[in-house]
Amino acid sequence: MKTALLLFLMMITLPIRAQEYQDVKYIDILPQSHILVRGDAKVTRFTCEFDLEHLKAPTAVQYHRGNSRIIFNDTELLLENRGFDCGNRNRNEDFHEMVQTEQHPHMKLELKEVNFESDSKVIATAGITIAGEENIYRIPVRITPGETPRFQGTFQVNIRDFGLEPIKKILGLI
Repeated sequence: MKTALLLFLMMITLPIRAQEYQDVKYIDILPQSHILVRGDAKVTRFTCEFDLEHLKAPTAVQYHRGNSRIIFNDTELLLENRGFDCGNRNRNEDFHEMVQTEQHPHMKLELKEVNFESDSKVIATAGITIAGEENIYRIPVRITPGETPRFQGTFQVNIRDFGLEPIKKILGLI
């Protein structure tokens, strides 16, 4: 018997307004940014996109610079679970039930450290909190330079790592 594991694939694309992104004290999340959760269950896939109107900007950034790394202090994005739209009311309800929105209305992405591997690639260490449980991830991030540098990272999250269970509907098919 196969066990269905629902994986979140979080894709974050955050262009920021900054001349030298290493020295930013405040960042603005630009309107063309995207935060997506892609779910994969036994018989269905879904995408939930976060509405950036639910973010408070600009975001303060406190950091300490080292050789090829930056260590952050209290640098986080609070994502209201209700800010995610999964395409229809039933999926939204299932999503909110799964991530326990009533008890834990936010997901938190806390940037802890960035290690520069090159001018175009860093490894970000981030704490991800879902339903009150935090796990630490090392996330490869691509940097596209330009007038507005663009940071893009994708990582997989297994909801079972947060003590959550996939929603079971239609005799456990989803």
